[in-house]
Amino acid sequence: MASDEDRRDRDELLAEIALLRSRVAALEGAQTAGDEVEWDVLFHQLAAVADHVIWFMGVAPERMLYVSPAFEQIWGRSADDLYADVRLWAKCIHPDDVGPVLTQFEDLVGGRISAFQAEYRVIRTDGEIRWVEDTGAALFDEAGAVYRLTGMVKDVTRRQLAEAAPLARADR
Repeated sequence: MASDEDRRDRDELLAEIALLRSRVAALEGAQTAGDEVEWDVLFHQLAAVADHVIWFMGVAPERMLYVSPAFEQIWGRSADDLYADVRLWAKCIHPDDVGPVLTQFEDLVGGRISAFQAEYRVIRTDGEIRWVEDTGAALFDEAGAVYRLTGMVKDVTRRQLAEAAPLARADR
């Protein structure tokens, strides 16, 4: 069951995604090159210091358009590897979690849902397991087809470990 803090965190992530979606729409409709440059600089400054992963993915063809530096901290893999293999993030999902996550993601890509939220485990190259909360949304063109996905991923490992600690003590 989600706590009030979890709901606030989810609400904050959804609000941040909505803001990013509106900014992307504004960027796409920018009237001057100066507007585009300013947005680009501001966005990259924000993404560089954020501890959340911010991502944008094209869907036809599938390709990673942007992933923030936090990807490397959470997944333990380089952003260049993700740009080379757009599904690398999914290949790192714990086997017990991958099915439901990919089902939701495929529904998002296919336009059957407009947003998703999933909590799952990521297995880093060093074997460490990180829990993440991934929130994403589809962007639709005028014809109603999905043309881009965007989202944010938050590392929730500390929260998961804190929630599991009382259960572990009770089992002893």
